[in-house]
Amino acid sequence: MKDKNYIYGLNTLRFLAAFFIIAMHIQNNQTVMGLPHLPELAFLYKGAVSFFFTLSGFLITFIRVKEYDKTGSINIKKFVGNRFFRLAPLYYAIVMIGLIFYWFVVPSLGMETHNDYPLSKAVLLYLLFLPNLFNSLHQVGGALYV
Repeated sequence: MKDKNYIYGLNTLRFLAAFFIIAMHIQNNQTVMGLPHLPELAFLYKGAVSFFFTLSGFLITFIRVKEYDKTGSINIKKFVGNRFFRLAPLYYAIVMIGLIFYWFVVPSLGMETHNDYPLSKAVLLYLLFLPNLFNSLHQVGGALYV
């Protein structure tokens, strides 16, 4: 029995977009650390973030329209709660792994890191979902690349 709310193929597209976003971050860090990278693949990375957000927006809208058609309303509190409890565990796990790697493993390998603020501030900002706040307050341009 096919689920009418499931759009086949979207998980593959989400995986590919996420893969290229992760690859882009790896490439960016390789450049900063002086490691070799593959700039000829940059064309794949540039559209990945926009594609991922567009796909996410489509899926969220699709699900909310189905909810509205079924119930006549959209429960925003339920939606936000579901999104938070679905995303937060993975987010916090990745943040902890990333902080340990960036602050402890990378320096132990003799590679230079570019830490703009102390570890305690980094942990606090990441726990509050505000990791870019410090940089946006102290840099010109912020997220103008978007």
